[in-house]
Amino acid sequence: MKLNPHFPLSYHIFCGRALFNLERYAEAMPHLERVRTAQPGHPNALALAAACYAANGRLEDARATAGEVEKANAKFTIGFAGTVLPYEVDEERERFLAMLKLAGLTP
Repeated sequence: MKLNPHFPLSYHIFCGRALFNLERYAEAMPHLERVRTAQPGHPNALALAAACYAANGRLEDARATAGEVEKANAKFTIGFAGTVLPYEVDEERERFLAMLKLAGLTP
């Protein structure tokens, strides 16, 4: 990202997920908010934001954002996320899914 100032917006999602996996939730939020602003209906970015809010104890924001995920894509559920999102480390996937559950995303 430092070498190419014209990188794709999806890089922010990658950064957000990496920072979430490192448990650096507050640092992930600016990346996810940038995607949320540019593409308000992006379910993957919204789900990551909801998980970060939940992990930070911001449950009201987490629940509101989980509602946005469901509006953006009704098929984006915890079950869907668990089978589709690429996680090689089981603990990372389980923490993400647990935070989505805490946020109130549909099982």
